[in-house]
Amino acid sequence: SSDLLRDDLLGVFGDAALTGKPAGDDLREGKRTLLVALALEAADTEQAATVASLLGRPDLDDAGVSTLRAVLTSTGADRRVEQLVIDGATAARGALDRAPGLDAQSRQA
Repeated sequence: SSDLLRDDLLGVFGDAALTGKPAGDDLREGKRTLLVALALEAADTEQAATVASLLGRPDLDDAGVSTLRAVLTSTGADRRVEQLVIDGATAARGALDRAPGLDAQSRQA
């Protein structure tokens, strides 16, 4: 769902003060998210090796987090996931607009 995809983005790129968890925690935990899968799908050999060597390391420091973020960004994985979030939200709003029996206030909520 769009919420889970947004959470994946925040787990890597989010501000810890806003998300309540350290930025990069998902990378330290080695979560195999769609974000990571899309990055690996588009990665060249060097980028894939970087992900393999850093993803899931509990001792991953800020420099390692930055390196993984750079791979996620340079492969376009972050933009692809963000577009999926936008597309999902647009589809949901369209479904609400077409849903019978909902008043404007219900649709807005």
